[in-house]
Amino acid sequence: MNDSLKQIGWGAATVDGFIPPVAFMEFQAHKVLVIAADIRQIEHMEYTPAPDIIHESSGHAPIIAEPEYATYLSYFGEIGSKAMFSYKDFELYEAIRHLSILKEQAHVSPHELAAAEEKLQHI
Repeated sequence: MNDSLKQIGWGAATVDGFIPPVAFMEFQAHKVLVIAADIRQIEHMEYTPAPDIIHESSGHAPIIAEPEYATYLSYFGEIGSKAMFSYKDFELYEAIRHLSILKEQAHVSPHELAAAEEKLQHI
Protein backbone atom coordinates (compact mmCIF):
# COMPACT_ATOMS: atom_id res chain seq x y z
CA MET A 1 0.00 0.00 0.00
CA ASN A 2 2.75 2.42 0.97
CA ASP A 3 4.64 1.79 -2.30
CA SER A 4 1.48 2.41 -4.34
CA LEU A 5 0.59 5.60 -2.48
CA LYS A 6 4.17 6.86 -2.74
CA GLN A 7 3.70 7.11 -6.52
CA ILE A 8 1.10 9.85 -5.97
CA GLY A 9 2.89 11.64 -3.13
CA TRP A 10 1.08 9.94 -0.26
CA GLY A 11 1.96 7.27 2.27
CA ALA A 12 0.18 4.92 4.63
CA ALA A 13 0.36 4.20 8.35
CA THR A 14 -1.41 1.45 10.22
CA VAL A 15 -3.14 2.23 13.50
CA ASP A 16 -5.11 0.30 16.08
CA GLY A 17 -8.76 1.24 15.50
CA PHE A 18 -9.84 4.79 16.23
CA ILE A 19 -7.28 7.51 16.79
CA PRO A 20 -8.05 10.99 18.15
CA PRO A 21 -9.39 13.37 15.50
CA VAL A 22 -6.47 15.79 15.79
CA ALA A 23 -4.01 12.96 15.10
CA PHE A 24 -6.10 11.76 12.15
CA MET A 25 -6.14 15.27 10.68
CA GLU A 26 -2.39 15.67 11.20
CA PHE A 27 -1.72 12.48 9.24
CA GLN A 28 -4.05 13.67 6.48
CA ALA A 29 -2.34 17.08 6.33
CA HIS A 30 0.97 15.28 5.77
CA LYS A 31 -0.57 13.10 3.06
CA VAL A 32 -0.57 9.92 5.08
CA LEU A 33 -3.58 7.62 4.81
CA VAL A 34 -4.37 6.11 8.18
CA ILE A 35 -5.32 2.45 7.85
CA ALA A 36 -6.84 0.60 10.79
CA ALA A 37 -5.14 -2.77 11.24
CA ASP A 38 -8.38 -4.37 12.45
CA ILE A 39 -10.59 -6.37 10.12
CA ARG A 40 -14.37 -6.47 10.29
CA GLN A 41 -16.28 -9.39 11.71
CA ILE A 42 -18.10 -11.68 9.29
CA GLU A 43 -21.48 -10.39 10.50
CA HIS A 44 -20.37 -6.87 9.55
CA MET A 45 -19.19 -7.74 6.05
CA GLU A 46 -21.30 -5.06 4.34
CA TYR A 47 -20.85 -2.37 6.99
CA THR A 48 -18.65 -2.16 10.05
CA PRO A 49 -19.21 0.20 12.97
CA ALA A 50 -15.44 0.59 13.42
CA PRO A 51 -12.59 1.50 11.07
CA ASP A 52 -10.96 -1.49 9.42
CA ILE A 53 -8.33 -2.39 6.86
CA ILE A 54 -10.89 -3.22 4.17
CA HIS A 55 -12.68 0.13 4.40
CA GLU A 56 -9.50 2.17 4.42
CA SER A 57 -7.46 0.28 1.83
CA SER A 58 -10.16 -0.52 -0.71
CA GLY A 59 -12.50 2.39 0.05
CA HIS A 60 -10.33 5.44 0.63
CA ALA A 61 -6.98 4.61 -0.98
CA PRO A 62 -8.22 4.32 -4.59
CA ILE A 63 -9.91 7.73 -4.63
CA ILE A 64 -6.78 9.49 -3.34
CA ALA A 65 -5.34 8.87 -6.81
CA GLU A 66 -7.66 11.60 -8.11
CA PRO A 67 -5.44 14.72 -7.83
CA GLU A 68 -8.17 17.22 -6.99
CA TYR A 69 -9.54 15.02 -4.23
CA ALA A 70 -6.05 14.33 -2.85
CA THR A 71 -5.36 18.07 -2.66
CA TYR A 72 -8.70 18.69 -0.95
CA LEU A 73 -8.09 15.89 1.55
CA SER A 74 -4.66 17.20 2.51
CA TYR A 75 -5.95 20.77 2.82
CA PHE A 76 -8.88 19.59 4.95
CA GLY A 77 -6.36 17.83 7.18
CA GLU A 78 -4.34 21.02 7.56
CA ILE A 79 -7.41 22.95 8.65
CA GLY A 80 -8.64 20.18 10.94
CA SER A 81 -5.28 19.75 12.64
CA LYS A 82 -5.36 23.42 13.65
CA ALA A 83 -8.85 23.24 15.14
CA MET A 84 -9.21 23.67 18.86
CA PHE A 85 -10.75 20.61 20.44
CA SER A 86 -12.75 20.91 23.63
CA TYR A 87 -13.30 18.41 26.41
CA LYS A 88 -16.76 17.78 24.92
CA ASP A 89 -15.16 16.90 21.57
CA PHE A 90 -12.91 14.41 23.33
CA GLU A 91 -15.86 13.01 25.28
CA LEU A 92 -17.79 12.52 22.02
CA TYR A 93 -14.79 10.83 20.39
CA GLU A 94 -14.42 8.45 23.34
CA ALA A 95 -18.15 7.61 23.36
CA ILE A 96 -18.15 6.82 19.63
CA ARG A 97 -14.95 4.79 19.94
CA HIS A 98 -16.34 2.82 22.89
CA LEU A 99 -19.66 2.12 21.15
CA SER A 100 -17.88 1.00 17.98
CA ILE A 101 -15.65 -1.36 19.94
CA LEU A 102 -18.68 -2.85 21.69
CA LYS A 103 -20.51 -3.36 18.38
CA GLU A 104 -17.54 -5.30 17.02
CA GLN A 105 -17.35 -7.65 20.00
CA ALA A 106 -19.12 -10.98 19.82
CA HIS A 107 -20.61 -11.28 23.30
CA VAL A 108 -21.79 -7.86 24.45
CA SER A 109 -24.90 -7.69 26.58
CA PRO A 110 -27.84 -5.67 25.24
CA HIS A 111 -27.72 -3.65 28.47
CA GLU A 112 -24.07 -2.68 27.94
CA LEU A 113 -24.75 -1.71 24.33
CA ALA A 114 -27.83 0.33 25.28
CA ALA A 115 -25.87 2.13 28.01
CA ALA A 116 -23.13 3.08 25.53
CA GLU A 117 -25.70 4.30 22.99
CA GLU A 118 -27.49 6.33 25.65
CA LYS A 119 -24.25 7.93 26.80
CA LEU A 120 -23.50 8.95 23.21
CA GLN A 121 -26.98 10.47 22.82
CA HIS A 122 -26.52 12.63 25.91
CA ILE A 123 -23.24 14.24 24.92
